[in-house]
Amino acid sequence: MCGVCSHAHFWASNLAIESALGIKVDETTATLRDACNKLQILQNHIMHLGFLVLPDYEHLVRSDKYVSTLLRVNRVVTEALNLLGGRLTNPNTYLPGGFTIDVKPTVIEKILSLLRSLNNDLRELANVVLSVELPELTDPSPEYASLRESPNVTVPVGGPYVIDTLRNTYVIHGNYREIFVEQYLDSSTSKKCLMSGKKVFYTGARARLLNYLRRGRLNTTNELRYLITNYEAFFKENPFSNIYAKIIESLLIYESLLQALTSLEMEKIKRVKHDNNFRGGFGVGVIEAPRGLLIHYYELSPELRVVKADIITPTVMFSKHLEVSSEALIRGLIDNERDYDDTLVKKLVEALIRAYDPCIPCAVHVIKKR
Repeated sequence: MCGVCSHAHFWASNLAIESALGIKVDETTATLRDACNKLQILQNHIMHLGFLVLPDYEHLVRSDKYVSTLLRVNRVVTEALNLLGGRLTNPNTYLPGGFTIDVKPTVIEKILSLLRSLNNDLRELANVVLSVELPELTDPSPEYASLRESPNVTVPVGGPYVIDTLRNTYVIHGNYREIFVEQYLDSSTSKKCLMSGKKVFYTGARARLLNYLRRGRLNTTNELRYLITNYEAFFKENPFSNIYAKIIESLLIYESLLQALTSLEMEKIKRVKHDNNFRGGFGVGVIEAPRGLLIHYYELSPELRVVKADIITPTVMFSKHLEVSSEALIRGLIDNERDYDDTLVKKLVEALIRAYDPCIPCAVHVIKKR
């Protein structure tokens, strides 16, 4: 589905197929799958911030050391992903129910060694990102959505799935289309997704950290607890703060990866072997991809052929929010006539779009007109 975050699509599709076939996974396998997804979130966040966001703030990226640090982090996390997934794009060691390989303790130790080498690099990058002075913008639609346990858990064991929003909690499975309603709202070939068919919302790192704060169980180091709470006001008020959220979430995910991989009971992770007693059915998989909530849905015939498939991507979910935030940004600049400048407007709108990190291939559709 997506070369940039194909691991995320694999996990969502695995969950949906497991749901359709009644396959259950043990806690150790679930922990390792979640670790795989977190590695990709970490890799996505760092590359997005380093090469797409920070160049909007040129004074922060004028050093060879900065670039070498980015490339080193990417190389290390990519190597860790390759060890678990076989390859970065379209991984080949995942299967509904578990892994196609016996995951050995030596592999986990290698991954832990790689991750521990990144501690100083990640904190250096965090200092750079958090030194960005955000453009002023008040969120015109502060509704958001994320899995309840994220970012602690990004790949659940299975459904039904609990989704927390600013005002409500939804339990979703086969009813997901009632909560997340895709529509063509204008001449764009990108669908827009509204919550319950009417609420403009966002998803992703900013949403995950707000729900994490709302739960009030900040089971992390004092340093990270301070960072998350100190930036809470930005997360609530300013869409540009997704920049802050991504780097703080990266530190949180890094910490949780070390804890999870250190505590794995490796003797329980064996390659998956299925019998042939499956029947058809339908299933839903919901995970947290780097850009936010990702939903896969499949219906299987009794012969186990896919007869219906449906996917809602994070970019489609927040595309309308990005649109209304851009409009609010432009209106604010127009109202402040003294500071209005066409070049500045263009620069700020482009910076806002990059702060959301839309995935264009996941958002654009072909429309057949009859």
